[in-house]
Amino acid sequence: MWPPFGLLLFYYKMTILFYVSATGLTHIFKLKDYRPLTLPLGMILAILSLIVHPDYAHNDYYNKQIWLPYGGTYGIILPLVLLAVTSFRRNAKNKG
Repeated sequence: MWPPFGLLLFYYKMTILFYVSATGLTHIFKLKDYRPLTLPLGMILAILSLIVHPDYAHNDYYNKQIWLPYGGTYGIILPLVLLAVTSFRRNAKNKG
């Protein structure tokens, strides 16, 4: 029961991310409709998916060796540093 549910969630997540990317590019380029960008964006994403992870072995290595430090840096350490800087600025602003 769980694997099809996970695939369904993955499909919805990718669909939403693709739609948000297309509409975001539409706003950046000041276009009226997002649909002309869907085919070129889909082709670019398909080609990039083959370039970034050419095979399963590379994907497995990347997920185990590289993603943890990278994700930890940008997902945990950087937000904590920004939170500390924000609290420091608020304290300095309230005192002075």
